[in-house]
Amino acid sequence: MGPGTQHNPTVPRNERGVPRMGAGTLAVTGNLKQMSAQWLRGASFTGYGVTLAVGIGVPIPILDEEVLHCAAVTDADIVAQVIDYSEAYPNCVPGSLSEVTYAELKSGSIVVRGKKIPTAGLSSYARAGRLPKP
Repeated sequence: MGPGTQHNPTVPRNERGVPRMGAGTLAVTGNLKQMSAQWLRGASFTGYGVTLAVGIGVPIPILDEEVLHCAAVTDADIVAQVIDYSEAYPNCVPGSLSEVTYAELKSGSIVVRGKKIPTAGLSSYARAGRLPKP
């Protein structure tokens, strides 16, 4: 449909042009009665609330070298902010605890303020490969 409620294309980016924090979100609509429950999951985050996780596939047409360069990022190129959703978020304390790459997150643990923290994905690369093709 268009930009999501947390869409912000003006965030700082790394040398590859990849956003250093949440930037591109999508607002989508659909008829829940026609959707497969296989691609829908309820989720709850302490301090954030309840949300619906929806698996969608977005084809990216490779029209030129610039699009190819943007689409060919690796997990080591994508960064995420480590946010304290248990205390900082509900109390509106800005900032993050750390910045890590998706490669680090997928390794199973990250180090934050000298402490090793286990990590787990919210999505599945294996299931993403099974999303219906348009």
